[in-house]
Amino acid sequence: MLLVAVAGAGTLWHYRNVIAKNQIQAELILAYNHADVSLCDGSLCARVNHQDKRYGDYLPVKSRPNNP
Repeated sequence: MLLVAVAGAGTLWHYRNVIAKNQIQAELILAYNHADVSLCDGSLCARVNHQDKRYGDYLPVKSRPNNP
């Protein structure tokens, strides 16, 4: 009985972490869906209030540095 309780607690802990991770990803996807973004020469561009002659109303988004 104790083994079943420990296994159940471990399973609940695991899936709680999976749900939390997926919720963060879902919030990011919702923000992306609400943003006006496009691909510009293989990079992500976002429509902002300023105009850029290269891509019209879109400006390139600065990439994150690679984390080792």
